[in-house]
Order: sequence, then C-alpha cells, then structure tokens
Amino acid sequence: MINSINFFKNTYITKQSLQRTNHVAFRGDKLAPLPEDVVAFSNSDIKTIASQKSKTQIEESELAKLARALGSIIRNEDQCEKVSENAIKAEKILKAVLTKKLSEFVYSKEKNPDGFILPVHTRIKTPESIREKVMDAIAKLIASDKEKFAAYDIDDIKETVGDIVGARITLRNPHVEDTKKLIQKLVELVESNELKITRIENYVPDGLSEELKYFDEKDLETLAVAVNKQRAKRNLELIKVETKAKKTGYMALHLDVDLSNREKLLGIQDGYQGEIQIVGYDVEKLKDVEDCCYKIKQGKNIKGGDRSYSALVEYFNKYIEPTAKYPNSREDFIEYTRRAYLEQRKRKFPDKASMKDTQYQLPTIEQCNMQGKIPPQLDFNVLSKIKTRSDELYYTVRNARNSEE
Repeated sequence: MINSINFFKNTYITKQSLQRTNHVAFRGDKLAPLPEDVVAFSNSDIKTIASQKSKTQIEESELAKLARALGSIIRNEDQCEKVSENAIKAEKILKAVLTKKLSEFVYSKEKNPDGFILPVHTRIKTPESIREKVMDAIAKLIASDKEKFAAYDIDDIKETVGDIVGARITLRNPHVEDTKKLIQKLVELVESNELKITRIENYVPDGLSEELKYFDEKDLETLAVAVNKQRAKRNLELIKVETKAKKTGYMALHLDVDLSNREKLLGIQDGYQGEIQIVGYDVEKLKDVEDCCYKIKQGKNIKGGDRSYSALVEYFNKYIEPTAKYPNSREDFIEYTRRAYLEQRKRKFPDKASMKDTQYQLPTIEQCNMQGKIPPQLDFNVLSKIKTRSDELYYTVRNARNSEE
C-alpha cells in the first residue's frame, strides 16, 4: 500500500519532467500541453521511478493504480487550466457582492475612520494549484485502496476542489462588537439569497482567552440558523458551526460558499465552489508565512510549485530536520507556531501603518520561550524575509509572462 502522498506527487513530477524533456515544446518558461501519446504509463515505467525511492516499499498491486492516476492527472492538465480560466466570472460576482454589501464597514482614514475591515480581496487558484489539489484527492483514493478513480474532468475538478474561488475579509482590529455587525450583514446576504453558505468552520487556538476571540459563538449560531432556513427550502442537508482547534494555533473563520447557478445570463458554468476567509490583520502576516511552512512540511507546493519559492523550500527543509541538538524540531516548531499566534493576537495594531513599520517583528523564538528547542534559523522573522524575496521574484516573473502574452 502506498502510504505517502508525497511519493505520489514526487513520482508524478519526476515522470512529468522526464516526458517533457523529449516531448514537450517550450515557450519560454511556459510548457505546452502534453500530447496524448505521452501519457500511457505502464507498470515498468512506475517501477523504474519507484526503484529510485529506496525507502519506499510499494506493493505490486499498487503500481497499476499509480500508473492510472498519473495518466489521469497529466491528461487533465488542460482541464485544470479551463477550470481556472472559467472561474473569473464567478470570482467577479463574489467580489461584487462582498464589496458592495460590506462597503459600510471598510476602513478609510478620511471617509470611514470607524471602519473595521480592510478592502475585500479575492483570488482564483492557478491551474498548478488546482492540479495539486487533484493530486491530493487521487493519492488519498490510492491510499484507501479504491479500485477506480474519478475521471477528473471539468465537473469532477470543480466538485473536488472546493476553494477554486477565494475571498479574504481582513478584520482591521478585531473586536466581538464589530464582528457582530459583520455576522448580521452576512445573515442578511443569506436571507436575500445573495450568498449561499454551505459550511461554517471557526478555527480557535487552544489557550485563547474569551476576550481575544474574533467571534461570539452565539453570533455564529445565528448565522447557521439563517443558512439552514435557506437550505431547508432547497431540501439540502442542514449544517452546524464547526469549531476547531489546529495544533498550529491558526485562527480564522472559514465559510464555504456555493457559487453555482448565480448568473446564467453571464455564461457562468455551474458547479463552482468558493471559500471566504475572515482573519484578523493582527495575525495575517504570520498566517501567510506559517501557511508556506505548513505546505513545505506536508510536501505540498507553493504557488503550484513555482521555482521562485525554491530557496524558501530548501532553507526550511534544511533546518526543520531533527538533529542531535534539536531532536524534536518538527514537533517543537508546531508549538512555536501555536505560541506565536497567541502572542500575535495579544498585540494591538489600530492601523495598517503598524505593519509597515520597519521595526515591526513577528513573535520571535525567544518571545515564545522556545529558545534551545528549534534552530534560530526558523524564527518567523527570518522566514518572513525569505518569503518576501520569493514573493517579489514570483510576481516579477508572472508579470513579465503576462506582458509577453
């Protein structure tokens, strides 16, 4: 039995790069789609790659499954691109609804100094990120010993990847008094059928005091009641608020939303799902760095595996590995992350300028009482600087590609 999603992904990437060397036309840094005759994998192909993984034991029966899965992924590269491209209209509708309906809450130093959220940002997953999610799904099917795999055509992909469209609402200086107003506005959007919420997940770290929580549980229950009234009208399964505590201390409110059947006249394909993240500005910077660390530890790609982040990946992997001096570095880094979230939440940043201050720091290893347990190279401030350079390189390259096209 294949017991590692990382092996599946590494095998896919290795095999894909081998095929591209001889069969794929290069257009600068952009790869042309693989031709159909390149994707017929055999057990011998997979055995060749598997033999290079001396520490990975694979049963004979798993090789055929892996071959089918790899072929399915590569054949659907074009489909992932179409899913991403066709999500533009769905993203615009979600952004229009949130931007218009939440405008009264958006902070402006001159026009709305009492505003408690920053402008809403939306994004669409790149084709590379979508493929990453599809790989995760197929790898889990392999691990669960499924005999058949979904075809993962366009409809399958949209159903499997629930956050192709994403929106982030950033709480400027989170207080329950403000989030009550935000939840009430979301209730209004649900009741008017402008927003179809399908899931409510509230991430609250262990050890967080009541006064530092973003949301009151009763307010979230009120939102769930409104959602369920609408779902009952459509004979859909009722939902409940899911309060979760991640080991990392991550804190945010996630709302899954159904974006299908929104505006048929605009030609939007049915089936798109989205996710709204509501997170405090106090932890947003830490979240962005920590999210990259989480992906690296899990063997997931950053920005679809873009090479701009290779320095961050190599650096983090180098220092997260246990050594004689830091034997529990992986587990202790998770604890450092949890304490950092709690420490960061205690800080008060009344305006955006605080984050731009050159003296601004994320919680250090010493401030979280983790000195001597993890290498100083893993301090979030060090990781943040490397990530910032990677981000700059990524967007520079992407903008250059877009201008060429």
